[in-house]
Parts: sequence; structure tokens; C-alpha cells
Amino acid sequence: MKRGDGMMDKSETVLHEFKSLVCDLCGLALASKEEFAEFSRTVRSELDDVAGLTDKLAQEETAQEAFMNELVSKAERMLEIEEKIQELVQSQNFGFKIITAQEEERRRVSREIHDGPAQAMANVIFLAEVCEKLIEIDTARAKQELFELRQQVRSCLVETRKIIFDLRPMVLDDLGLIPTVKKIADNLKERTEMQIGVKLSGLQGQQLDSRIEVSLFRIIQESLNNVEKHAEASEAQVLIDFQHDCVTAIVKDNGKGFDPGKKYQDSESFGLLGMRERVSLLQGELNIDSHIGVGTEITVKIPLMATN
Repeated sequence: MKRGDGMMDKSETVLHEFKSLVCDLCGLALASKEEFAEFSRTVRSELDDVAGLTDKLAQEETAQEAFMNELVSKAERMLEIEEKIQELVQSQNFGFKIITAQEEERRRVSREIHDGPAQAMANVIFLAEVCEKLIEIDTARAKQELFELRQQVRSCLVETRKIIFDLRPMVLDDLGLIPTVKKIADNLKERTEMQIGVKLSGLQGQQLDSRIEVSLFRIIQESLNNVEKHAEASEAQVLIDFQHDCVTAIVKDNGKGFDPGKKYQDSESFGLLGMRERVSLLQGELNIDSHIGVGTEITVKIPLMATN
């Protein structure tokens, strides 16, 4: 064999092996491509499933959030309804208390008239009859009985005026709020020997609407009545401040105090309920600051534009 022929055979062999290797590589490439495509399809399918589950979870989360929001809204609505029911129950109880208070007030006035002016007038009639019989028999005795008769009439007049004042003080219509408050303070001082002061501040001399005057008077009157009946105080003070847009009244004492929350729920709290109702009707504010052993301070603030 010639040397040239050997080199040719060797080259052909290498070329054949290279072609075979290329074919094998191409086959592997094609096979890998198909496997990769299949793998890609599988991964894409799994990703689609994951995306679907994610969307479903997101929708469920949104639905759950909407459900929770609706639940919270309904719970808040239920609380509002419960508060309304409590207000209605309290309003109904307040109505019952008003009726009861009216009957108690009528009973009190009836008893006061029966035990006071009515009894005094019966005594006046009796003394007048005695004087009529004595005038021609014993002039001196008749004069003495007439003196007693005059005292009885005066006492009857005082009792009658007191009843009228408690029902509706004429001085409130005639002279206004301040003289009336000073009058009830003086009366309380005479009955109890308690030290009571009435102080004014601000723009004094303002003409208040009659509804404001009556409400302030009743609140101050009720507050002082509570001081007399329950506080066991030695001192009390009434402060009234007049401003352009509001009037403020404060009644405070150095008595034994009480728990405002508990007192507001007690059966004896009609006075406090009445205060709140009066202030509410005039769009005002009522604050009761009291502590056991410290005393009580009741503050009422009424806007002057409320009556407009």
C-alpha cells in the first residue's frame, strides 16, 4: 500500500467518525429539545394551576374580607339598635317617672294645702265665730282673739305663698332669674342655717329667653333641694356666668357626694333625669362631678342661640 493511500483511508475514517458524532449530537439535541419542550409544557401547566389557585385564593380572600366587613357592619348596626332600644326603654321609663312625679306632686300640693292653708282657714273661721260671740260680752277677750285671728291669717298667707312659689314663683316672671335664685337661696339659708352664696359674672343684665330662665331656675332649684335633702353640706354656692353665646350655671357644695353613674340608675334619680331632659331640649350640656366624701358640682351650659 502506498503511503498516500493510507493517509486517504485514515482521513475517510476520521471524517466518517466525525459525521457519526455529529449525527449523534444532532439526535441528542433533537431528543433534548423534545424533552425540554415536554418539560416546559409540564411546568407551564403547573404554573397555570398555581396561578389559578392563587386567583381562587385571592377571590376567596376578597370574599372573606367582604364578609368580615359586612359582619362588622352588621355588628355595629346591632350595637346602634341596642343603644336605640336602651334609649327607648329609658325614655319609656322616664315617661312613667313623669306620670309618677306628677301624681306625687299633686299629692304633695294637696297635703300641703290640707295641712297648711286649709287648716289655718278652718281655725280662722272658728276664731271669727268666737270673736263674734265675745264682742258684746268680753271686749278685751275679743281683742285678744282678733289678734290671734290676725296671726292665723298671716301664717296662712305665708304658707299659701310658699306653695305658689314652689309651683311657679311669680318673682321669676316679674323680676327674672337672678332675684328668684337669690330668693330660694335665702329661703334655704333660713331653713337650714347653711351658708349659701350666689355669685354672678360675665355680661350681667342680659334678657334671657323665658324657656332658658325657667330651665335654669328649675335646675338650680332641684340642685339646691338635693343639697338640702341628701348632701349633708354646711356650704353651697351658686355661680351664674353670662356670655354673648351662652349662659353657664354651677351649683356646688361641700357635702358627702355620691356616685353619679349609680345615682343616675337609682329609682330616686328622677331629679337628675329631669335636669338632663331640660338641658337636652335646649341643646345644652350638663356635667355632674361628684365623689364620695368630696362634694358635688353640677355645671349647666346652655347656648343662647338654642331658642332660635
